Amino acid sequence: MTKGVYYIVNKITGKFYIGSSYGADGIEGRNADELKALRADKWLCEDGTKRTYIQKAWNKDGEEAFECIIVERCPNDWSKKQVQDVEKKYLDEHWGGGKLYNMTKYASGGVTVVSQETRDKLCAAQNRPEVKA
Repeated sequence: MTKGVYYIVNKITGKFYIGSSYGADGIEGRNADELKALRADKWLCEDGTKRTYIQKAWNKDGEEAFECIIVERCPNDWSKKQVQDVEKKYLDEHWGGGKLYNMTKYASGGVTVVSQETRDKLCAAQNRPEVKA
């Protein structure tokens, strides 16, 4: 399976989610899990909260509006950190442009728990409405 970085792109709005896979199932398995969760309206962060931006867009625009694109393949012997460093490069490149569904600019492999104040600042930086916990 392929290690690397991928986008889940909304073809209607041009917004996208940046993710990475470094596990045994590769990007293909990771995308399958995420699509299954989106279809079930259950794409959750590790703390149990919804990744609201992409889930709301999925619910509104439908599955046919989204596509998964592998943007960079990484060597299979790379560590989790090495793959996340590549993901971080893409997050840094696109952060603040108002086009990301990502809730934070950290390649953490899940959720980074942050305060409401920090969430508000992150939303402001992305020109998005605030998300209440």
